[in-house]
Amino acid sequence: MKTLIFSAVGLLSPFLLNAGLWTNLDEAHHYSGPELSEKALEGKVVLVESWGTDLEESCEIQSRMQQLWTSFKTKPFVIVGSHCTGKAAEKVAAVVAAKKLTFPMYEKAGLAEGPAFKTLPYFYVVNHRGRVVYSGGQDRDAEEALVTAIADVGQPIYLCRGVPLPKRYKSFAKKMKLGVTITGDLKKLEKEASGKNARMAEEAKVILDAIERTKGEVKEEIAAVKKANPGEALKLMKDFLKTWPKDGEDYKAEIPELQKQADAAKAAAKAAATK
Repeated sequence: MKTLIFSAVGLLSPFLLNAGLWTNLDEAHHYSGPELSEKALEGKVVLVESWGTDLEESCEIQSRMQQLWTSFKTKPFVIVGSHCTGKAAEKVAAVVAAKKLTFPMYEKAGLAEGPAFKTLPYFYVVNHRGRVVYSGGQDRDAEEALVTAIADVGQPIYLCRGVPLPKRYKSFAKKMKLGVTITGDLKKLEKEASGKNARMAEEAKVILDAIERTKGEVKEEIAAVKKANPGEALKLMKDFLKTWPKDGEDYKAEIPELQKQADAAKAAAKAAATK
């Protein structure tokens, strides 16, 4: 049975919001499983599972989390078990032992600016760029989101996800990727969407809606990744400007500073590697 508890926002100190993308991934908050760091989560899909030892449903769902961890362990994926009902080392250890849990378990770990929630268990999936692509109380929905997010790792962002293209638009498929110029294609779609052929107009509108939706998601990804990974944000901005040149004017002013940050991060990583 789910129990009303608190908002996740209340867990986050304002000092932590500026400390990094993730919070409480330290020895003091670690219970069991592999120890993590913010660096270790870069480029990976992360499922944060918030739960409490005093809530039956929360404890029962741990077996399902272990199944997911085992199934996707070889993928660029991590589960972060986040106990949220107060420090309880003995109780957590008992559940870990009873359920034979091997994934990382922490106290109140997660995104520093993660989704708010009032019930447990609660799940959110963070894609490899740091954007939350699912949040809610359904483990099956979380699983579906993480499967999609894992498949996206290393792949260009497709502009028409979930929209089967009619035969006459099949040639669009190779072009419907972030970083590809589609200005002429958009004009053609807009013309057909306002045309007299009802079927063609509806199909064109569905595609345009999907592209517009993706545009919003890319903006969210850029906002999510700017602080944590300026190099990735820089790449996304440049690709955005190629695909939607008229909608990315604000990014042009940000690119020089992001380039400096990306160069500095690359130099620091290179220096660390040579030590």
